[in-house]
Amino acid sequence: MQLGYRFLFFISVGILLGLLSCSLDNFPACGKNRYTGGMAERRILPATKSDVRWVVGREFVHLPPVDPAFAPENMGWFRRLLLRHFALPASYRKRLKGYILHQDDRRIGYIFVGLGSLALNIDTLAVEQEFRRRGYGGQLLAHAEKVAHEEGLNFLTARMPPENLPADAFFNKHGFRPYRSEIWHLKDVASFVEEASGASIRELSPMVIVQEYEKWMGKELEHGDVWVQELIKAEYPRMAFRARGRHWTCLLDEKEVGYLRIAGLRGRFDAYLALDPSLWSSKVQLAWLAQAIACYPVLPSDVVLYLGSGGHYVASKEVFKESGFGSLLRPRYLQMKPLAESE
Repeated sequence: MQLGYRFLFFISVGILLGLLSCSLDNFPACGKNRYTGGMAERRILPATKSDVRWVVGREFVHLPPVDPAFAPENMGWFRRLLLRHFALPASYRKRLKGYILHQDDRRIGYIFVGLGSLALNIDTLAVEQEFRRRGYGGQLLAHAEKVAHEEGLNFLTARMPPENLPADAFFNKHGFRPYRSEIWHLKDVASFVEEASGASIRELSPMVIVQEYEKWMGKELEHGDVWVQELIKAEYPRMAFRARGRHWTCLLDEKEVGYLRIAGLRGRFDAYLALDPSLWSSKVQLAWLAQAIACYPVLPSDVVLYLGSGGHYVASKEVFKESGFGSLLRPRYLQMKPLAESE
């Protein structure tokens, strides 16, 4: 009984905090409005502890329409309570550096970033609805670029869901490019049969799978994503790697020409394929995929295929479309911007 009372006590406190924060969200940062009588004064200042609480509250206003993870139907009230008042504020304070755009005494926008080895990673950026389309988002982005230069970083990055079309347009406008945003999807797995002369696969031992993955990922980057290969190799050496699943070397006339991985989860197979660039537009890659799928006693309901680079995706479009694959946007993908060296 005592534990039950404590649980109800903490839930009640959380609800009261939520109601209080919702009411305070409508007040200016300093607790009062200061009328200047002239031009509005705008400043970008480091986020304080109270700013972090305000930002997290605003996230639950800005994100639900554009991010499925924050949609009410995908988030129960208890999880929302924990994230809103405990998990996210602590995470933002611990992992990120935040900056608030003030107009006079009112907070009208914010940006929170994390420092990588080569990139400044934009975790969240937003401007209040009534202040949008006035260039304030660009001011926050310019401030982030200034911070990146001060930290000696060469890239800005942002990760987003494809549903967030306004953010996608905003970042494209400011010189960002998507990295491996599209994937292939095969629904009719049962009728997927492909053969090619000389094509075979050899399963890898656990001792060498990381080494093989990194070798072939590197080849893909060198030819298919030259503009970000430095960043990907430094910060995301295993962004597409998963230890679970099965791993194969792709062979053509007994010569090693690529790497293939398949990991099954709840009836769906996730596959990753990295090849020698000379084979990106060849139908032989379908034969390797078909051979790997045939290694499983139970076929999946569908297969999602991730290719090793954007160049590979472009070169293989006709091959996969003709074989019944459809194109999808990744659930979350990176937008990246290389920064010019500061003088």
